[in-house]
Amino acid sequence: MSSSKNERVAVYIDGGNTYRKLKALGIPEKKKRFDYNAFVNHLIGNREIISKRYYVGIVKNFDKSEKGEYMVKSQQRFLEGLRSDSFEIKAGKIMYDDCVLILLRLRLERLCMMMRIA
Repeated sequence: MSSSKNERVAVYIDGGNTYRKLKALGIPEKKKRFDYNAFVNHLIGNREIISKRYYVGIVKNFDKSEKGEYMVKSQQRFLEGLRSDSFEIKAGKIMYDDCVLILLRLRLERLCMMMRIA
């Protein structure tokens, strides 16, 4: 069996699920950030890291709101920090539940029909 010093490791982090789990656990405290680099170093121990990737859905400001702009800029700063720690960012899309949108549209249409009847 080879020693851990000769082992090569790749660490891939699912950003969305990791974020939600950390938030549910109250980690980190408000106004602080989780140290992903320290986390990876803890995971790999004495082994050689060959790749570290962070997979994430990119936030978009579809409604051009202040909150949306804040979220976009916050995520960009966060991802830039990961890049400076040599993470490769793998960007994807955030999927929104179309069923919710359809349900809201149907309720709105029903409300409009009820208003015409009254």
